[in-house]
Amino acid sequence: MLRWAILGPDGTYPAQAGSGRTLPPGAIETPPDVLPETIAASRLVDGAWVPRPALPDPAVAGSADGLRVTVGGLPPEAACTVWDAATGEALATLTPDEGAIVFTLADPGRYLIEIEAPRPWRPVSRAVVVP
Repeated sequence: MLRWAILGPDGTYPAQAGSGRTLPPGAIETPPDVLPETIAASRLVDGAWVPRPALPDPAVAGSADGLRVTVGGLPPEAACTVWDAATGEALATLTPDEGAIVFTLADPGRYLIEIEAPRPWRPVSRAVVVP
């Protein structure tokens, strides 16, 4: 079984990764011992697959006002979008101040927190519930 990747227009980041008996059109062969999920979280640098850095996971703690969410160690170009999980509505998009984003979710409900930054960063998301 061949493992493969189809690179995006920049020739660095995989647009697709998988395995099969033959290479799909436009695919390159990847190391046989590396899973497609690992390739999808990597980038091709000088012929070697290098893991992309992950953005920090949000820390969530209960407080008297609801749930306090803290994300530190962010690059300046990062953005955090808070979604209402029930309606799919974006409630806020926040950017870091001195590398951190801190906010409180006060209203009961289910939320999705998505943090993104330009490549090479991998996005992160976390579902939370305010009781």
